[in-house]
Amino acid sequence: MKRTLPIIILCFILSATATLVNGQNIPEVLYYKFNGAGTTVPNYASAPPPGTATATIMGGVTQGGTTLCQGSLIGTGAASTTDYLNTGWAPNLGAGSWTISFRTTGISTNATLYYIFGDINTASFRCFTNGVAGSTNWILRGAGLTDIYINGGALMTPTMCTFVYDNALANVKGYLNGVLVTTVAQGAVNMTGTGPLKVMGYSTNVGAPSGGLIDEFRFYSHALTAGEVAQLYDPYATPGFLGPDISFCSADTTQLDLIWPTSTVLWSDGSTADSLYITSLDTFSVTLSGVCGNNSDTVIVYSGATTDSIAPALCDTAYAAPSGAIYSVSGVYIDTIPNFVGCDSVITINLTLNSNTSGSANASICVGDIYTAPSGAMYSSAGTYMDTVPNFIGCDSVITINLTLNSANVSVSQTGTDGEDLMANAAIATYQWVNCPAMTPIAGATNQSYTATVDGMYAVIVTESGCTDTSACFTVAGLGISMNGMQDMIQLYPNPSKGQFTVDLGIVLDEFTIEITNNVGQVLQTKKYTNTSKAVLEITGAEGVYFIRITNTKGEKAILRMIKN
Repeated sequence: MKRTLPIIILCFILSATATLVNGQNIPEVLYYKFNGAGTTVPNYASAPPPGTATATIMGGVTQGGTTLCQGSLIGTGAASTTDYLNTGWAPNLGAGSWTISFRTTGISTNATLYYIFGDINTASFRCFTNGVAGSTNWILRGAGLTDIYINGGALMTPTMCTFVYDNALANVKGYLNGVLVTTVAQGAVNMTGTGPLKVMGYSTNVGAPSGGLIDEFRFYSHALTAGEVAQLYDPYATPGFLGPDISFCSADTTQLDLIWPTSTVLWSDGSTADSLYITSLDTFSVTLSGVCGNNSDTVIVYSGATTDSIAPALCDTAYAAPSGAIYSVSGVYIDTIPNFVGCDSVITINLTLNSNTSGSANASICVGDIYTAPSGAMYSSAGTYMDTVPNFIGCDSVITINLTLNSANVSVSQTGTDGEDLMANAAIATYQWVNCPAMTPIAGATNQSYTATVDGMYAVIVTESGCTDTSACFTVAGLGISMNGMQDMIQLYPNPSKGQFTVDLGIVLDEFTIEITNNVGQVLQTKKYTNTSKAVLEITGAEGVYFIRITNTKGEKAILRMIKN
């Protein structure tokens, strides 16, 4: 991902610390560097007054050289009637605060008065050396000022002099090479005139000796602090003036700028310009020397690209990557998005796309019961239900449940003369016959059919298809009715017996039937007899109670109790 920023923005970023701390160090009114050629001098002030965007070099004065902060304005020793820098500015600061700062060198000590700047039309406002100022000194006077001296400021060697008028404090401070050397109380000051303000000149006086230099001329419309003045003199005294290390993206370009005046510049690549153009990752350094700064600094340009990996696993048919790319198949993908510094963040995506599953289940419950599905849902009616639970990979498992209701068939067929023959209609089941209404089980009565031997109410408990239910109660009545009053004439002997016994009716019958049942109603023997009054039978089963049922052709019957021991 290419991140190309305009150089002006990059310069702002790299110099953010200096700008924040010293945001007012660019003059509002006049700022001349004299680094060009010819007779035009740009005004680098932040808010130049109308008509002052450029100044004009007059006469034989020139600009250039490298003695001070690179280029300087070079004097001729001629009168400023012809030789000077015309700023084009008519001073209009009135009684407001202001600051004037400049660097000079080559100012000879002789009887000639040299005027470094001034405007005769602003109440004779001027700055000069020699004469009343004294050799090697600068004096500032005019515009209602009480004279201010900076002794030792006008030398053949480089110096920087700064005058600061603070209208709130009603004084002017004089600084030599960034150090306060004088403070002069002031009365009413009025920096107002018709101009033009001259640099390296005043009225018709000589501006500077031949070869004398002035550089970094600054005129502010506010009062600088002592710290700001010190920084003007040695702007690179504090380490880190190149700014913080730089996060650099692939194919980016950036520029390191020296935002303060310098003398001699040497970058780590051997270049000597005020700026270094950067297109690669490396460590860059600069060494400054000369009267306008002595120090060195280093900046590391490092890669701002980052890498990361993620392993999304989801139950879906598609995945949206951080860049917005859509993937519908599990696999490894490389995705690129901007990171927090605007460089590439390369993300390795180990993608797992899981699927939802489906299935079906058949379930049954007995009527009246409740079915609990895998999800915990409960159903009591037959039907088809959709149930969802997590599957083994954590996705949805959708189960179609076909639920049926089972029940035991508890219908009973009742036959026999007195309804004594009871038959459960459930063909494949288990049975337990009971006495109603207490529902007490009849011992051994677990067959599909049951023959009652005594009058009463009977029901059956049926277990079929896993369900258990109880039939209605059936009434049996009329058992033991005598055959025409012969009940009392019929004899069983011996009773108890070892198994063989005789039935004696007392009279001869044309036809009758004898049926032997056990105590659970199971028919063991059935025999028909004609034209006899007696029958000999034998019980081959286990010891216990048996019932002997005698039935004639009229349906009349008698039931007698026999004990085998």
